[in-house]
Amino acid sequence: ETSAVPPTLTVVTFASSNGDPTAAVPGDTLTLTITASEGLAAPPTVTIGGQAATVTGTGAAYRATITASAATLTAGPVGFAIAGVQSASSGLAAAAQPITAATSGPSAITFSVPSNEGWTIQY
Repeated sequence: ETSAVPPTLTVVTFASSNGDPTAAVPGDTLTLTITASEGLAAPPTVTIGGQAATVTGTGAAYRATITASAATLTAGPVGFAIAGVQSASSGLAAAAQPITAATSGPSAITFSVPSNEGWTIQY
Protein backbone atom coordinates (compact mmCIF):
# COMPACT_ATOMS: atom_id res chain seq x y z
CA GLU A 1 0.00 0.00 0.00
CA THR A 2 1.28 3.44 -0.92
CA SER A 3 1.58 6.06 1.80
CA ALA A 4 -0.31 9.33 1.32
CA VAL A 5 2.09 11.02 3.73
CA PRO A 6 5.10 12.80 2.25
CA PRO A 7 8.53 11.73 3.52
CA THR A 8 10.23 13.60 6.34
CA LEU A 9 13.85 13.73 7.36
CA THR A 10 13.93 12.06 10.76
CA VAL A 11 17.67 12.56 11.31
CA VAL A 12 19.75 15.46 9.99
CA THR A 13 23.12 15.95 11.70
CA PHE A 14 25.91 18.27 10.59
CA ALA A 15 29.51 17.95 11.79
CA SER A 16 33.08 18.80 10.92
CA SER A 17 36.04 16.40 11.05
CA ASN A 18 37.79 19.08 13.15
CA GLY A 19 38.52 18.26 16.81
CA ASP A 20 35.59 20.60 17.49
CA PRO A 21 32.73 19.27 15.31
CA THR A 22 31.12 22.75 15.24
CA ALA A 23 34.21 24.42 13.74
CA ALA A 24 36.13 23.98 10.50
CA VAL A 25 39.36 25.13 8.89
CA PRO A 26 40.62 24.48 5.34
CA GLY A 27 41.04 20.76 4.71
CA ASP A 28 38.36 19.62 7.19
CA THR A 29 35.50 17.47 5.90
CA LEU A 30 31.98 18.77 6.56
CA THR A 31 29.46 15.92 6.73
CA LEU A 32 25.69 15.97 6.73
CA THR A 33 24.08 12.69 7.78
CA ILE A 34 20.50 12.30 6.53
CA THR A 35 17.89 9.68 7.38
CA ALA A 36 14.43 9.85 5.79
CA SER A 37 11.20 8.37 7.14
CA GLU A 38 11.04 6.12 4.06
CA GLY A 39 13.06 5.26 0.97
CA LEU A 40 13.62 8.16 -1.42
CA ALA A 41 13.17 8.07 -5.18
CA ALA A 42 16.70 9.44 -5.66
CA PRO A 43 19.47 10.90 -3.53
CA PRO A 44 18.59 14.38 -2.29
CA THR A 45 20.35 17.43 -3.70
CA VAL A 46 22.56 18.96 -1.01
CA THR A 47 24.56 22.15 -0.81
CA ILE A 48 26.91 22.97 2.06
CA GLY A 49 28.05 26.56 2.26
CA GLY A 50 26.52 27.10 -1.17
CA GLN A 51 28.71 24.38 -2.71
CA ALA A 52 27.30 21.21 -4.26
CA ALA A 53 28.03 18.32 -1.91
CA THR A 54 28.98 14.76 -2.83
CA VAL A 55 25.98 12.64 -1.81
CA THR A 56 26.27 8.89 -1.19
CA GLY A 57 23.74 6.37 0.05
CA THR A 58 20.50 4.68 -0.99
CA GLY A 59 16.98 4.16 0.27
CA ALA A 60 16.44 6.25 3.38
CA ALA A 61 20.08 6.84 4.47
CA TYR A 62 22.48 9.36 2.90
CA ARG A 63 25.69 11.24 3.63
CA ALA A 64 26.68 14.51 1.99
CA THR A 65 30.23 15.86 2.22
CA ILE A 66 32.48 18.69 1.09
CA THR A 67 36.07 19.53 1.92
CA ALA A 68 36.37 22.97 3.52
CA SER A 69 38.39 25.37 1.39
CA ALA A 70 39.17 29.08 1.66
CA ALA A 71 38.66 29.24 -2.12
CA THR A 72 34.99 28.19 -1.86
CA LEU A 73 33.82 29.11 1.65
CA THR A 74 33.61 32.46 3.40
CA ALA A 75 34.73 32.74 7.02
CA GLY A 76 31.78 32.56 9.39
CA PRO A 77 28.74 30.29 9.70
CA VAL A 78 28.43 27.60 7.01
CA GLY A 79 24.93 26.23 6.59
CA PHE A 80 23.34 23.59 4.39
CA ALA A 81 20.29 23.06 2.21
CA ILE A 82 18.63 19.74 1.33
CA ALA A 83 16.18 19.53 -1.58
CA GLY A 84 14.76 16.85 -3.87
CA VAL A 85 13.31 14.81 -1.00
CA GLN A 86 10.73 12.64 -2.74
CA SER A 87 9.17 9.30 -1.77
CA ALA A 88 10.16 6.26 -3.81
CA SER A 89 6.78 4.60 -3.22
CA SER A 90 4.23 7.43 -3.54
CA GLY A 91 6.16 10.07 -5.45
CA LEU A 92 5.12 12.66 -2.86
CA ALA A 93 7.68 15.34 -2.05
CA ALA A 94 8.56 16.55 1.44
CA ALA A 95 6.35 19.47 2.38
CA ALA A 96 8.90 22.21 3.06
CA GLN A 97 12.05 22.27 0.96
CA PRO A 98 14.86 23.16 1.08
CA ILE A 99 15.49 21.79 4.55
CA THR A 100 18.07 23.93 6.37
CA ALA A 101 17.88 22.88 10.03
CA ALA A 102 19.43 19.92 11.81
CA THR A 103 17.25 17.62 13.93
CA SER A 104 19.96 17.69 16.61
CA GLY A 105 23.26 19.50 16.98
CA PRO A 106 24.31 22.58 15.02
CA SER A 107 22.61 23.79 11.83
CA ALA A 108 25.78 25.71 10.94
CA ILE A 109 29.50 25.15 11.38
CA THR A 110 31.87 28.07 11.93
CA PHE A 111 34.54 28.19 9.20
CA SER A 112 37.75 30.11 9.82
CA VAL A 113 41.03 30.53 8.00
CA PRO A 114 44.01 30.66 10.34
CA SER A 115 46.17 33.74 9.85
CA ASN A 116 49.90 33.68 9.26
CA GLU A 117 50.44 36.00 12.23
CA GLY A 118 53.23 34.84 14.47
CA TRP A 119 54.83 32.58 11.87
CA THR A 120 58.56 32.83 11.25
CA ILE A 121 59.89 32.30 7.76
CA GLN A 122 63.56 31.35 7.56
CA TYR A 123 65.63 31.73 4.43
